Amino acid sequence: MLLEGLTVYALNKYGIREDYKWTQFPGFSVLCHPKTGKWVALLMRQWDPDTGEMQEVCDLKSGHVVLSERSPEWLSGPFRMKGTSWIGVRFTDETDRGVVLRLFDQAIRLGNPPAKAIVLENPAPQTAKERVFQDVPLDFGDWKGSNSAPVPGPDAASRQTPARGGTGITDSFFRATDALPQQYIDMMDLYDYNDRKSGHAARNFVRQGRFMENATDHLPWNGWIRQRFPTYHDLNVRQLRGYFTWRTEIRNGIFRDTNSSLAYLYLYEL
Repeated sequence: MLLEGLTVYALNKYGIREDYKWTQFPGFSVLCHPKTGKWVALLMRQWDPDTGEMQEVCDLKSGHVVLSERSPEWLSGPFRMKGTSWIGVRFTDETDRGVVLRLFDQAIRLGNPPAKAIVLENPAPQTAKERVFQDVPLDFGDWKGSNSAPVPGPDAASRQTPARGGTGITDSFFRATDALPQQYIDMMDLYDYNDRKSGHAARNFVRQGRFMENATDHLPWNGWIRQRFPTYHDLNVRQLRGYFTWRTEIRNGIFRDTNSSLAYLYLYEL
């Protein structure tokens, strides 16, 4: 996946255009939240004369993400931004497009302003709380807005690990059949990232599984996955749609071969 894949996705889905803030550093740009104007991504491009390749990385404000030894090489801590709310993405031929776009969607959701609802024809309310309901604001950690981010120095990209190349992003990635149905987005929103207690994966799976109990799909997937104790959260967008397509066929009496990991996922649902 190339960095262009993320910018095209941001433009097509959210109407977000790259903002080139530093004329002296043309390879640096930001993607800002469409409602608040705050940064959700810092994009960095730099030609590396040693490797003869273009380095493409970004920092995403996708909330607290736990990195472990199992994390892919292209996913890391932030390159320039500070705090646990940011995560770094290196764009190579191994970068999983589905995972990156899910992280970006999450950054947009976390950046949404608190919701408000106005009650009409409320006779003589006694307090402001009776007039207007305001949801409890989410804690976004140490993010102070776009003005707090550092201006990149001339050696910003030189300290980054070179990318290993990439594959072209074409319009075929954005066909209607690849669009993520709203039910999947709602299911992802049910994942509780604040739950860090033992058994959190099972609790999240049960919550999401009940929501997707009657879900159907029609986008087959013939890829390969090997995951111990898999849950929805372990699958990328394409794998998720393939799984629910396979499950739809199973329920209709059409039995096709699939990965054992997905078969176990079905058993967990049962």
